[in-house]
Amino acid sequence: MNIRFVISAVYSVATLCGSVSELPEKIVQKETFIGPVYRECEEAAEKTDAVKNAILSNLYLPGFDVNSDGAFDETDSLQINETRKQKKIEAEEAAKKAEEEKKAAEEAARIAAEQAAVTEPAVTEPEVTETEATEPEVTEVQPEQTEAVTEPEVTEEPSAPVLPGPKQRNGVDISGWQGKVDFDRLRNDGVEFVIIKAGEGTRVSDTFYEYIEGAKAAGLNCGVYWFSKATSYDEAIEEAEACLEVVSDYQLEFPVACDYEYTAINNYSNPLRYDKAALTDAILGFLRTIERGGYYSMLYTNTDFSTRYLERSRITEEFDIWCAGYNTSGPGLSCGIWQYSEKGRKDGIDILNRNSGYVDLDIAYKDYPEIMKALHINGF
Repeated sequence: MNIRFVISAVYSVATLCGSVSELPEKIVQKETFIGPVYRECEEAAEKTDAVKNAILSNLYLPGFDVNSDGAFDETDSLQINETRKQKKIEAEEAAKKAEEEKKAAEEAARIAAEQAAVTEPAVTEPEVTETEATEPEVTEVQPEQTEAVTEPEVTEEPSAPVLPGPKQRNGVDISGWQGKVDFDRLRNDGVEFVIIKAGEGTRVSDTFYEYIEGAKAAGLNCGVYWFSKATSYDEAIEEAEACLEVVSDYQLEFPVACDYEYTAINNYSNPLRYDKAALTDAILGFLRTIERGGYYSMLYTNTDFSTRYLERSRITEEFDIWCAGYNTSGPGLSCGIWQYSEKGRKDGIDILNRNSGYVDLDIAYKDYPEIMKALHINGF
């Protein structure tokens, strides 16, 4: 049974009996669940630092209980969406204003340069006619004055920062199926990051600690995924909490992904297979729990699964997608990571293992390591 449900029930009974009278105290406690990512987003929105702005433009506002009423509901969602829209408008207006200011400064510098070029020869012309010297003293002074006038054009205005573009990285994701992995050879074969299966249900994966220690020692960027078997919202929360316990000792440059697949849906006793809204709620519960724990979360899925079983837009409003899509020219969904092959070959993966040496290949479209470091999340 969910511990928070028990606490809530006890609290309700106590309130009815008159033994608890200060409801605001509950609200104050609830506010402590608002995670560090949300606070960082709020702070970043008020700064002009280039890195913070880059992160803010690359990161969704998380879906927390904004009004601290004890439940995430439609009101919270509307507030978050409104905040997101307002921040986007403000950013666009600031960029537009900065661009206008830059153009105005460039135009002023150009006009000043033209005026200097026109007025200077007017003063020196009589000297040229009286002496034979078409000496370079006139022609030399002219460029010097032009440079002096146009120098402000070279110095960048302290306005709209040029945001860095996303850095694409190549990686793999692995589980116990890969057997013995040589991470040094994997890195030398062009792999920049590895996403490791950390567990499933509420149990840690047998190979997780061996894999993450090996990957870290080889200097690879790491993320993790957790295979969910949840058949209810409460189970999803429990799984996320188990995941946080496992990863809490590690710095992760890549997200913590929830992997909910067909095997969980094909369980006919799973009530979530018949209810898109309920399954979406459960997955959002998992993702938000991970985010409240100070880790960047995302959902692993594909176009077919997310169309048939999920209310996908509710998830993509808040979180990134890690999309699986094979034998296609693109992932099929807007995503942060694309798993483009399930039969890749990489040096360092045991070809004698039961998976015949195949490994999933991934491309990351966002600069996740910089996001984690700039926001001081994922253990940074």
